[in-house]
Amino acid sequence: MTAVIIKNKKQDSLGWGKGILISVLVLASSCASTKPTTSVSSPEVAEEIREHMRQYVDIFNNEQAGQIAKEIYLAPVLTSESAEQKLYADLTEKDVREDFDDAFVAMKGNGWNRSVIHGIAVHPKGKDLAFIDMEFSRFKANGETIPPAPKSWSYVLAKIEAGWRIISAHEQSAQAPPSPSQMMNEVKAHMTRYLGLFNDGQAERIAKEIYLAPMQMRKFGDETHVVASTTEEIHTQFNAMFETIKSKGWARSKLHGMDIRLGGNDLAFVDMRFSRLKNNGQPIPPAQRIASYVLVKRPNGWRIVSVLGQSPPTE
Repeated sequence: MTAVIIKNKKQDSLGWGKGILISVLVLASSCASTKPTTSVSSPEVAEEIREHMRQYVDIFNNEQAGQIAKEIYLAPVLTSESAEQKLYADLTEKDVREDFDDAFVAMKGNGWNRSVIHGIAVHPKGKDLAFIDMEFSRFKANGETIPPAPKSWSYVLAKIEAGWRIISAHEQSAQAPPSPSQMMNEVKAHMTRYLGLFNDGQAERIAKEIYLAPMQMRKFGDETHVVASTTEEIHTQFNAMFETIKSKGWARSKLHGMDIRLGGNDLAFVDMRFSRLKNNGQPIPPAQRIASYVLVKRPNGWRIVSVLGQSPPTE
């Protein structure tokens, strides 16, 4: 059974701790690949992000829950756990700190002494957003690994004035997809259905059939992110968005490209480039937008749990 929780005292932390977001506005699909649609990146930016994660592990190994909540994460934080199909949000810095305190107690009860990173892959998304995949193992004091080892988690980081911060964390399943191409087709079909419902203005069906609460989002051009805790809140968000974009002349949205990256057999990341068009076919500025989505697979199919607006590709 899928658990949907707003505040959770977990038995195991998010790999390292926790750790996606934006304006609920976009569309569907016409092409799929394993490469991101666009990114504004440099070796220096990638190294900044890796250094943030290395700092995270150092603080984690010193069991500094308060410092992690204040300097590594940025609430509200969304977390999805594959093994138990949990999805939950820590809404405040205090919630994040308390979850890490509980996680340290639980892990030490299982013999945990330290965690060690094996690799960090960085996927920049625009100027102030990045996805990363981190592989690591937990060790006992005698050097024995605590299974499963290694573990893989994906994190979403946003850059604020104080630096990079983790805003969501997603456990990757231990099993590789039996058929990656089939999974990508499933994800593509879900996003295509989303586009159809979006262009029909079906806010209630989008909330019930496309998204899964709690859901994290960040609007284009906004440095803050929020969590919609219930399906009703997602429905309300879409109703408000349709009212806003229609007031600007929106008639439909047009997809220019979609890229899919899988994380195990029940996690996917999608980048979509699209335009919002008026009745005369002219785009509502900016002419193109890019949104990044995080999807999880549940018994009733794929669902979006995070939507994040990237900086326009022209910037």
